[in-house]
Amino acid sequence: MDLAKLSDEGIDAIIRDDNIVSIDPVFAQAVGGIKLLVQDLDYDKALEILNTNDYSNLKNEFREEEISGQRKCPNCGSINLFQKGSLLVGLIFLLISFIPFTTKKSMYICLDCSHKWKE
Repeated sequence: MDLAKLSDEGIDAIIRDDNIVSIDPVFAQAVGGIKLLVQDLDYDKALEILNTNDYSNLKNEFREEEISGQRKCPNCGSINLFQKGSLLVGLIFLLISFIPFTTKKSMYICLDCSHKWKE
């Protein structure tokens, strides 16, 4: 996004080490993360552009009926929500998943002749 922002302003920039970090994020610390490189002459202008966040020009382009079916915060009206699950339901599912489903008689199979019998 920053690369596109600089490109829109006419500043040539490149991204370095994005492939290695996206392939194996463990290397992010070793290579110093993803780097956005600009020429020395454009550094101050690029820094000014990247530090400027002009969100006042943005507008909501979604019609109200498109988002009316979504849940909203009753306090502020935000649709940025997280649904927390029930701990009780999770524990019950966990306990049920560890119940062994076996019969009283065990089935045996001979690996040499494939004979099957129950005891």
